[in-house]
Amino acid sequence: MKIINAWFVAEYPNEFIIESAEHKLFLVKIAPYRQITENDLIPYHGYHPKKLKGVSLHKPLYEFYGLEKDIEKATETLYIKVTLSEKNAISEKADAEGKRLTEYLRNVIWDIIYE
Repeated sequence: MKIINAWFVAEYPNEFIIESAEHKLFLVKIAPYRQITENDLIPYHGYHPKKLKGVSLHKPLYEFYGLEKDIEKATETLYIKVTLSEKNAISEKADAEGKRLTEYLRNVIWDIIYE
């Protein structure tokens, strides 16, 4: 299964959080060691693991769980002009979700692309 990343976070000692190739977050039970399938994914709607000071899953464990890291990186920059009121409205929505503006906008873009 291709994923962006996987993290251990203190708030979930018996699970780890994965970010799917479609940029959606899921919880996965740590035990038993097994090849992870779609049936093992529990939707996760909390804070991003980076905000929880998550520790990335160690590379050797990827093989045990049947995970493969997708290494595509965000390298392109889009410059768009918006009005001040549009920027403020988008910033308020991002704040309400506890996200930075860039993170919020990427999620909006991913929702358009992957749904």
